[in-house]
Amino acid sequence: MTRREFVGGMAAAGMTAGCRMFRRKGESYSVAVLGDTHYDAAPDTTYHLNFRIAFDGTGKHPKRFQEFVRNAKMWAGPSRDILAASGKCVTPDTRFVLQTGDLVQGDCRDFDVHKKMLRDTVDFMKSVYPKDLPFLSVCGNHDIRHGEDGNDNAAVKPYGEFMAPFSREQLGGMACGTIEDTTYGFRCGPDLYVMVNFNQGAKTVPTVRKILEENADVRYTFVVTHGGVYPFDSWDCRWFYLGDPKLDEARREMRALLASRNAIVLCGHTHHLELKDAKFPEGWLTEMTMNTVSGTQNGADFPAVPEVVREGVENYGTTAWARRTPGVAALFDEYRPFMTRYYYANAVGHARMRVSDDGVWFDYYGRGALEPTKTFLLR
Repeated sequence: MTRREFVGGMAAAGMTAGCRMFRRKGESYSVAVLGDTHYDAAPDTTYHLNFRIAFDGTGKHPKRFQEFVRNAKMWAGPSRDILAASGKCVTPDTRFVLQTGDLVQGDCRDFDVHKKMLRDTVDFMKSVYPKDLPFLSVCGNHDIRHGEDGNDNAAVKPYGEFMAPFSREQLGGMACGTIEDTTYGFRCGPDLYVMVNFNQGAKTVPTVRKILEENADVRYTFVVTHGGVYPFDSWDCRWFYLGDPKLDEARREMRALLASRNAIVLCGHTHHLELKDAKFPEGWLTEMTMNTVSGTQNGADFPAVPEVVREGVENYGTTAWARRTPGVAALFDEYRPFMTRYYYANAVGHARMRVSDDGVWFDYYGRGALEPTKTFLLR
């Protein structure tokens, strides 16, 4: 079977099996959306004592120590103000909260402390929203970052042990099957949401395929992944879902499969506000990147009103870095010919996605705004 035959078969797959179904025709609803949050606390020994014991005075990991300072500043006020505003923007039709990964800073070097960090974070997040509103977070690279030379992702164990049962609890009957891992699916009304742990790379592909196969009857397919499905035009462009060059075949197959579903991707990771949109031969693939990290490592603060860095498909993948890095130009050339929109801006805030038969809108709220600052039409 060729890749094109496989994708075509997936698009024509049968009705859903083993997943709670909703048949309310024309159902409209909204979703609260947060980007990266990097939850942390001052003093940094609250969660990073063992990190300090290991690396103080060694000269190692200076950027991480800068991040601890940044996070303490954010969570002393600005990030709390953004979250409070998000909670105030909940409406009767809000079904759940989506956070696009890097929920916590990580770097605990202690599994019990890492679980405590996760628990403290979700307790705070839940406190700003109505009690019964589900809170869902997809796995980011910081969420499993242990802070150990040679085994930096060791916190995958405490993360999975905490987050899988937490997600089961939050979703209840909305889940597609039993949530055993950090890649899973759920239904909201006539729509499918696929939560993908991009850190797991190719391991997720069979799971994602199965979820899509079993949910071919949906109105919209949403994919939530910390690192998006498009290469991003900044620093390490390969740090996205299946972006490792060794996974190019799987990446191309998944790109085609998601396009055949006209998927809408929600992601984070870059600490920017971004929109990438393309019409591939297989279908439409839209990616919206959200940011809720209010500060940068150099002490600057992101703006509420977006400051456009690059815009227009002709400017996608054309930075000096992309042009001079071997193999990168060819990667962007796989996507640029099919792109219809590209938007990349400095910004921080919270968001609300509105979903209905008429379309999908993404309302961005700058910092603690209670009215939309900018709206993107996704469908």
